[in-house]
Amino acid sequence: MSDFSEFVVYADESGDHGLVAIDPQYPVFALVFCAMRKTDYIAGIVPGVQSFKFGVWGHDAVVLHEHDIRKSKGPFAVLLTDRELRERFYEGLNRLVEAAPMKIFAAVIDKSGLRARYADTRNPYRVALRFCMEQLHAMLSGEDSPPFVKRVLARASMRAGHLAWLVRHAAWACLARAGLKTVWFSSIAQATPSRRSATPRSARA
Repeated sequence: MSDFSEFVVYADESGDHGLVAIDPQYPVFALVFCAMRKTDYIAGIVPGVQSFKFGVWGHDAVVLHEHDIRKSKGPFAVLLTDRELRERFYEGLNRLVEAAPMKIFAAVIDKSGLRARYADTRNPYRVALRFCMEQLHAMLSGEDSPPFVKRVLARASMRAGHLAWLVRHAAWACLARAGLKTVWFSSIAQATPSRRSATPRSARA
């Protein structure tokens, strides 16, 4: 048996996890896990994304960051001036996502509701992470091979470095209760926050 699972899981969040000053325009915190087989990732997803990038820019160095795409910033500014390219870009991107063989686990936390419901306020990041980890374990339990996680990688910026602790603590508690085989934790901190990081926050299964 291999020392690693058949799956790789990428995770990212949307919104602010703070509960003190809740933005009424975006009062939620969301966390999403995208789980895919490594064979599908290597043979299909990565080549598909690379081919898409080469077709748009002539190289594959551009990071497909949602914020930059939506605001047409940086390398995506060309989408504002070239209608044909813009339509081809979104059609191609939508096809990539629709065709990608992956399972998605998502948790969306209503922060106002969370704060009102519990006297001892729970951190939205931890609530969402625990839910997604439990769903991931349930998926792995349904596979032919015994589920286990070899390494959980937590990435956080320096200003949000405490999230690395939350990730490690919540993931350890969930996985330990599930009786998974072996777990190690690593934290990688960025020197400065960046919305254009080429490496997504990830949990590797």
